[in-house]
Amino acid sequence: ASAERQAVFLWQVRWAEYSEETWLTEAETRYRMMLRLMGQNHARFIVPTYDIDLMWHTHMAFPEDYRKDSLRLAGRVVPHDD
Repeated sequence: ASAERQAVFLWQVRWAEYSEETWLTEAETRYRMMLRLMGQNHARFIVPTYDIDLMWHTHMAFPEDYRKDSLRLAGRVVPHDD
């Protein structure tokens, strides 16, 4: 089931704008904002947009950086459910 969801996700983030520098910079900014929001709202379930989720998956590919940045921005290591 997870592989099927990831296939859909990867299809949705394959568009050309997903490799443009401006788009990526803005997506990273939105991702950082989401981590801060998650730090302020531990009990709430926050659903990321596709661009934010792409940044999130990419960030988690670097576990040490993810842990450090997550602690700094959210005050905790934020789990990802997928």
